[in-house]
Amino acid sequence: RPAPVADPRLAERPGPALPGYAALLAGAAGIAGGLAVLWWRGVLPAAWQTAVGLTPRADLGVGVGAWALLALLATVVLLALGGLGRGRVGYAWVLTLFGDYRGSVRRTGLVWVSP
Repeated sequence: RPAPVADPRLAERPGPALPGYAALLAGAAGIAGGLAVLWWRGVLPAAWQTAVGLTPRADLGVGVGAWALLALLATVVLLALGGLGRGRVGYAWVLTLFGDYRGSVRRTGLVWVSP
């Protein structure tokens, strides 16, 4: 009996992944940016501002532009931290998108994979 012919498209490909520390840096930058926007608009409590050595600012309220910037920064933080994972020795992640194979990630340590 002859062996079945394998489909040439069924080969393992490396999946898109980045070092997790880059995602941690992006998440920390997004959180720091959000806090900076809140400080700039004067929304943070004065006790918090003096505790970290900042000059308290007058409350200007959060306008539409500040809300848009905060929403953008929150999205960056969610995407950066939402894709973090720990790669273990001897394990692989199989990445799919709508049922189609996109690749396999066989890295160890802190890894970021697009959520």
